Amino acid sequence: MKEGYLQMKIAEFNDKCNQIEQMLSMEDSKIHLLQEKVGEYKDVIKKLQDIQEFKNQTITEIRKENEMILKNHIEQISQRLSEVLKELTMSKAEKINETLILLQKREEEITKQAELLERHTKELIFLLEHNEILMMKLANRKVLTEHDVVEMQRRATKKAEKTE
Repeated sequence: MKEGYLQMKIAEFNDKCNQIEQMLSMEDSKIHLLQEKVGEYKDVIKKLQDIQEFKNQTITEIRKENEMILKNHIEQISQRLSEVLKELTMSKAEKINETLILLQKREEEITKQAELLERHTKELIFLLEHNEILMMKLANRKVLTEHDVVEMQRRATKKAEKTE
């Protein structure tokens, strides 16, 4: 009975081995089919990889060129801006210098006029005091009456108001 049992187990084991072999051969044939298909597409895959590499290289070159162009434009714009600012600064400085010179001349003129005005004011004060003293002396010596002095002052005041 042991023999029959062992034979039966061996037969089952052989059947399982045959099934596994069939399955392996089937998988092997699938692998061969896939390898054939991959072999057909190998050229296409290679071309796609080459295209991808070319695209990456082109993008890298374009970025480098763009960076160089941007750098050149920035330098040119910076130089132009620097020149324009320099010209503006120089022209404004010249205008400021001209204005300062004009202000200095005006200040000198105003100073001269103030001195002249002060001198004239002193002369006017002198003349008014002199006139006052003269009128008093003339009135004291009875050359003019008090009424004549007041009348002369009133007339002088009216004439002075008219000339203003």
